[in-house]
Amino acid sequence: MQEQKIKLDIAAWKINIEQRRRNRMKFTVKMGKDESEAFKNFMEQLRPDDVSEDNFIRTIFYKGVNGEYEILSCRQ
Repeated sequence: MQEQKIKLDIAAWKINIEQRRRNRMKFTVKMGKDESEAFKNFMEQLRPDDVSEDNFIRTIFYKGVNGEYEILSCRQ
């Protein structure tokens, strides 16, 4: 497997949060061409074959939220 350097410029992303009915939310992340390509490469390299792209993204989001929660919990 060829190793590629992946750079994601998170500051350039446009993130929209929309409050919905019944206590629901919709997150939209808009990335530029370079960031989109980098994210696709990231998924190709790390996503298991038996996991859909949707579930992989959900897992990344969930683990990120849990990681931040653990950091905040340790500070208290």
